[in-house]
Amino acid sequence: MKILIIEDDMNKLKQLVDFIAEIRNESQITEKYSYQSGLREIYSYSHELIILDMSLPSFDKTPTETGGRPRKFAGRELLRQMKRKNINIPVIIVTQFDKFGEGEDTITLPQLVDELKNEYASIFFGLVYYNTAYKNWRDEFGLLLSKGSLVQLNKGG
Repeated sequence: MKILIIEDDMNKLKQLVDFIAEIRNESQITEKYSYQSGLREIYSYSHELIILDMSLPSFDKTPTETGGRPRKFAGRELLRQMKRKNINIPVIIVTQFDKFGEGEDTITLPQLVDELKNEYASIFFGLVYYNTAYKNWRDEFGLLLSKGSLVQLNKGG
């Protein structure tokens, strides 16, 4: 299975990659680290599953670049672009935040999940709250990975 992971936190990325290797060791994983590099990858290459962080920098960070402005809703923006271009690849969001935005623009995790289910039902497969203090994220992530795999089998992938 070809999996694209768009994640800027290297520790979280390593945990995700290691977990996928444990349960789907035949997977081919491509890693991207920002909104822009993730979007280019989605537009340019075919993947069977996308694992996506909700908050990402605009650009890849380098020793001399900070990554541009942070995008609190980068995951939602990427889903919007996928819908606009009719890119129908299952997406699992993995985030370590339970709230997004500030002040009146704050949205909770359950509110975000409801919004994503309503707007992107055909590609949004679920959201995992990632917290290294608890291991249940692994169980939730594993269930969603299985769901994504079954969909690809049904499509002939």
